[in-house]
Amino acid sequence: MSETWLTPDEVAELTALKPSSWKAQCRRLATMGIPFLPNAVGRPLVERTAVLRGSEVAQQRRAEPNWEAI
Repeated sequence: MSETWLTPDEVAELTALKPSSWKAQCRRLATMGIPFLPNAVGRPLVERTAVLRGSEVAQQRRAEPNWEAI
């Protein structure tokens, strides 16, 4: 496991696309709002902290009460 970057298999799982479809993965990541950098051959590099940060934000959103319902 890489400390800084997600592995190609992790990016494939995140995007639900095959590891060999790099252009499609880049499009999906952009649509999902996940920052990435394409490397020299076009494979998207996703920082592990970017995904973990997004997960923390999602958990915080769920923890707040639904003030609209009150």
